[in-house]
Amino acid sequence: MNERAVWIGLALLLALPAAAQVPADTAGGRPPVGFGRILWGEAVSDTLPARLPLLHVTDLLSRQPRTFTYAFRLLGWPEGWSPDGLPPHLIGLRLDGRPFEDPVTGRPSYELLPLFFLNPIRRGTPVDGAPETVHTELRPYGAPRPLTELRYRTGGDGLQSIMALHVQNRRLALGGRPGLLQLLFGYGGHAMQGTYPGSRLRRGRQVLTRLRYQQRDWALELMNLHHRAQVGAHGGVLPHPGGTFETIYEPFGATVRYPAARRQTIRNDLTLTLRTRTGLSAAPLTASIYWTAQTFRYRNPELDTLTARTNRYGFLLEQPLGGIIWRLEGRWDRLRQLDAWPDTSIAGPGRTQLRLLAADTLRWRFWRLALQGQVFRQDGRFGLDGALALTRTRGRLRPVLHLSLHHPEVPRVFRTGWGGLLQPCADCRGGRIVRVRLGVQHEADPFTWRLEGFATRLEAVPDLYAVGAGDTVLVQVLPQPLVQGGLTFGLGWRRSVRRGLYAEGHVTTFRTHNPGASTGHRRQAGALPEVLVQVRLGARLLLFQELDTDVYLLGRYWTPFRSRQLHAPTGLLALPEPDARRLGPSGTLDLYVEAGLRTAKLFLVWENLTSGTALQPGTLLVPVYPLPARRLRFGVYWPIWD
Repeated sequence: MNERAVWIGLALLLALPAAAQVPADTAGGRPPVGFGRILWGEAVSDTLPARLPLLHVTDLLSRQPRTFTYAFRLLGWPEGWSPDGLPPHLIGLRLDGRPFEDPVTGRPSYELLPLFFLNPIRRGTPVDGAPETVHTELRPYGAPRPLTELRYRTGGDGLQSIMALHVQNRRLALGGRPGLLQLLFGYGGHAMQGTYPGSRLRRGRQVLTRLRYQQRDWALELMNLHHRAQVGAHGGVLPHPGGTFETIYEPFGATVRYPAARRQTIRNDLTLTLRTRTGLSAAPLTASIYWTAQTFRYRNPELDTLTARTNRYGFLLEQPLGGIIWRLEGRWDRLRQLDAWPDTSIAGPGRTQLRLLAADTLRWRFWRLALQGQVFRQDGRFGLDGALALTRTRGRLRPVLHLSLHHPEVPRVFRTGWGGLLQPCADCRGGRIVRVRLGVQHEADPFTWRLEGFATRLEAVPDLYAVGAGDTVLVQVLPQPLVQGGLTFGLGWRRSVRRGLYAEGHVTTFRTHNPGASTGHRRQAGALPEVLVQVRLGARLLLFQELDTDVYLLGRYWTPFRSRQLHAPTGLLALPEPDARRLGPSGTLDLYVEAGLRTAKLFLVWENLTSGTALQPGTLLVPVYPLPARRLRFGVYWPIWD
């Protein structure tokens, strides 16, 4: 897209007259139908992502207990998030209720999320076949005053990110009835050189346009989100010639495998949404149709080229009725191009899925029981998913119980293969996942504590296994079920205090209970550390009578493990070979300074400040991609009310 046209469009919106301001209620005493959505899952944070010093949404998810993140800390790179030890490619990702994963590999596309335009992130309640789902939604921007938002980020390795948005809500009557017209335009430009060769992000662009009209009994919205980026896809850092393994942490003179490799993604999401009162319930019916077009290309002059072009057409209907939330959704994926597709009879160019979901919440005194059931048809087979969560909402001691059953969707390339770099599974049917979580939380100021145990059984669920140097991965199903579990203990002191010191920490253990069942089970056991420690120590201060400041240290420590290996051609994370090098014990320590000045937010981050010192040569979470050492990042978020 021509950048000059983008900035001209933003200038025209800024030039609209201030008379566009509207009162909050223009429908004769009754507000128009809004676009507030049903809040699925549990809140990860109550703060807008635009006001947080995040590179990826996984930065925020990694602060959650019982989770591990396969991170690179590089803008545009394909990170993975693993709650309760689940394989990262099984996690669902939704934007405004629609799937937001790669249509071919099924990998959640965290790096493509427009963080600047999002509401606070939620996690937990699955609305698809994934055992856990991350829920995101675009901000409604329903304030009557015209708003311009700006955000700037910079970092020591050439990181540059500039984002801008302008929105106006204007009075517009149709058919003699008053209504509101919203005009929204947002743009983000991103670039990064990277510490090592072959890491560069170039031409990272995001464009959001939205046209919305609301009246008392109905509302219509047309939204388009465009994303394009080209990022380096090297195969890992190499030790200096004749040097030890630790020389990979020395950027000066470093070399990488396949420095010319690139991954390019061009994606467009177009959605039309209607909300209308039906008289069946106080809440309106939501009907949405969407179209997603994505082009993916991996180019490596020394290895191979992979290309995939896909179209996804889908719909969803959502209606609360009689206290129960009913949701019907379906989608059809059409594959326009996939290199070296071996057998079209395995999974034809079209693929459909249909789901009917019902969710209800029952309350009795201080207890809450959330129930959810799903019936689905996928790849010609029917299935049933279900989940329940029992919690106590009041009192010092609050027990919690979660049970769920899931049948994850098998990504297309797991069954077809992709060129010579991804070998397909002989018999992948998706399998099933059973999850159990039992815990108790104690609330008593100034201390809080939480103890939780979790267990997962994966039966016939395919995973990826690296072959050789990891340029090729093989999809396999374990001959016996995989049983994983763990225990988390968390302790907090003055966590929500407005002024003064506070602290919070979690210790999580991960364990595979049958690692001796097969070689694949042993490889799964090495994917996670046995112990993970997360600590936050900070102070909230008021400086100069106006600067509301939060200064804190965020530390992580983990025991030795083999991790997962990045399959650079696809961005998937595969299990390494049994004799792969063990990483750690190691950890990271980051210093954050977040300061609020009236409506603006400033932040300063010193990342991984112990790495590259005599104390710690370097840090790896994914072999062999060292985390940036002692990188200083600065950013500012500035909303301007016209």
